[in-house]
Amino acid sequence: MTFQSIHTVILDSIDDHIAVIDYLGIIVYVNNAWKNFNVGIGFPLDYDWIGTDYFEYCDSSTVGSDKLTARGEFEIREVLAGRCDSFACEYKIKRNDGSYTWFLGRGMVIERSADGAPHRIIGTHTDISERKQTEDLLRRSEEKHRMLFMDSPDAYLILIDGIFVDCNKAAAVMLHGERSMIIGYPPEILSPDFQPDGKKSAESAEKRITEALQTGKNTFEWLHRRLDGENFYVEVSLAAIELDGKQALFVAWREITGRKKIEAELEATHSKLETLSMTDGLTCIANRRQFDHVLTQEYARHIRSGKELSLILLDIDYFKRFNDHYGHVSGDKCLQQIAGVIGKSVARSGDLAARYGGEEFACILPDTDQQGALFIAEKIRQGIINLAIPHEWSDIAGCVTASLGVVTLTCHKEESASEIVVRADELLYKAKDLGRNRIEYNDVYAEQLDVNFVQLVWQESFTLGNTLIDDQHKALFLNSNQLLHAIINSSTKDEISKIISHLLDTITKHFIDEESILESVGYPLLMEHSIEHEKLKNRALELAVAFNSQELHVGDIFEFLAYNVIKKHMLEYDREYSAYTSD
Repeated sequence: MTFQSIHTVILDSIDDHIAVIDYLGIIVYVNNAWKNFNVGIGFPLDYDWIGTDYFEYCDSSTVGSDKLTARGEFEIREVLAGRCDSFACEYKIKRNDGSYTWFLGRGMVIERSADGAPHRIIGTHTDISERKQTEDLLRRSEEKHRMLFMDSPDAYLILIDGIFVDCNKAAAVMLHGERSMIIGYPPEILSPDFQPDGKKSAESAEKRITEALQTGKNTFEWLHRRLDGENFYVEVSLAAIELDGKQALFVAWREITGRKKIEAELEATHSKLETLSMTDGLTCIANRRQFDHVLTQEYARHIRSGKELSLILLDIDYFKRFNDHYGHVSGDKCLQQIAGVIGKSVARSGDLAARYGGEEFACILPDTDQQGALFIAEKIRQGIINLAIPHEWSDIAGCVTASLGVVTLTCHKEESASEIVVRADELLYKAKDLGRNRIEYNDVYAEQLDVNFVQLVWQESFTLGNTLIDDQHKALFLNSNQLLHAIINSSTKDEISKIISHLLDTITKHFIDEESILESVGYPLLMEHSIEHEKLKNRALELAVAFNSQELHVGDIFEFLAYNVIKKHMLEYDREYSAYTSD
C-alpha cells in the first residue's frame, strides 16, 4: 500500500507523531511531527525512517529501559499478535537535554491479511506533557494539603450529609480513639445529650450547621464528649466547602477546656469578691451598698407591679453607752448577735436584712403589707430582748433593746427610693422620742385616702374671661396640688419649703397683676378686693412661719388653699368683677 500525496500533506499537518508499522514491526511511514520530535532524542532530521524496525528503534533509544516506554512497545506487540485491536497508554520519553516528554500513545489495526491477521497498524503519540505537569502540580498540592490536614496540631474533620467522612490525627488524639472510630459516624456520638445552656445538643448542632451552610461559616463554643466518655470544651469553626461534587463542612476544633476552667475560676472569684463587696464584714449580712442597690431595684419593680413595699429601720438603744461601758469587742459581738436575730426573722428569699451603718439595721420586705411588716418588726424587737444581753447603762431596760420605724407604701414614679428611707428614718426617731424599745409605723390607709382624694381639679366653668387672670388661676391650682402632694408624701423640709416659697411668689404676683387689671377697667370695688388680697397674703406668711417652726398641719394647708384661696376668693369673690374684665 502506498500513500497518496494528499494523505501525506494531511498527515504532515498534524501535531501528533504518526507512524505506520507492518506486521513484522517495520516502519513504513512517519509524518513530519515524528521526524521533528526524534531530532530531540538523537536522530537527524533527514533520517529515513522507512524500513526501520520499530522494536529495534525502541531498544536502541535512550529511553529503552524506561518502564513507561516499554509499556508502549508491549502494547504494539499485543496488537500485531492479534490479541487486541487497539490500545491507549501513557508513557514518557527522555530527550537529549535530560527533560522528559509525556505522551498518550494510541494504536489500532488499519489493514488485515486474507486470514484476518493484522497486517499494518497506525500508531500516534500525543504530547500530554503540559497536562501531566498540571496533574503533577495538583497531585503535589493535594499531597501537601493532605499532609497539612493530617499533621496539623488542630483537630480537623470533614462532614458530609451528617456523617464524618474524614478526620486527622489530632482529632483522633483529642477524642482518645482511632480514626476508624470516628469516620462513618454522625456528630451525635461526640456530644453529650445537653449543652451547658440546657439546650439539646442535637437540636443546637443542627441549627449551627444550617447557619454555616447558609452563611459559609460559623464559629462557636461547644461541649464535646471524648470516645472514652470524658467531656471537654472546644472552639468549633465550621466552613462550607465542596468536596467531590458534594456540599460538605470542614470542621476545625481547638480545645479550650483549660481556658474554660480558668474562666470558671475567675467567675467564681469575681462572684466571691462581689459577695464580699456586698456583705458587711462584721455581721456577715448585707452592707449599705447592697441595701441601696436592692432598694432601688425593688422600688422600680414595685412601681410596675403596684404591690406594696415595706421597709424596717432599727437602731440599738443607747449603743454608745454600751460600747463605752463594755468595750468595742463586746459591742461587735452584740451587733453580730442582733444581725443573727434579724437574719432569722427575715426568712423569704426576696427579703433583705442589712447593716445600714453603725448600730442601725434595715430590712427590705418586697410585696409585704403593713400587717406583715409589723409582724416581722415585732419578731425582731422581741428577739433582741430574748438575747438578754446585759446593758446596765440603758435608761429603759436592763438588757439591749431596739427602736424600730416601719413604712409600708405603694411606689410611684413621682417619688424615688430615697423617700421610703426618709420616712422610715423619721418613724425610727419618733419611736426613740416616744420612749425607745418600740415600733412606730405610718398610717397606710389614711395616706391612701389623702393620695386618692386630696386633689384640686380645674374646670372650664372656673374661667372669668380674662386670659392672664385665668392662666394665673390655673397655675395656682397646679402649685397648690404640688404642695399638697409633697406634704402628704412626707417630702423633705427643704423640698416643701421651696414649693411654699414659689407658691407665695405666684400668689403675690397674681394679686398685683389682678389689681392692675381691675384698676385699668375702673372696677368700683378695687379697694375692698385689695384688702382681701392682703388678708390672704398674711395668712400665707403665717403658714410659712408655722412650717419653719414645725407646727404646720395638712388640714391647715388644705383649708387655706382649697377653701380660702380657691373656693371663697377665686371662685366666689373674683367672679364679682368678671363683667368688667372679660376680654
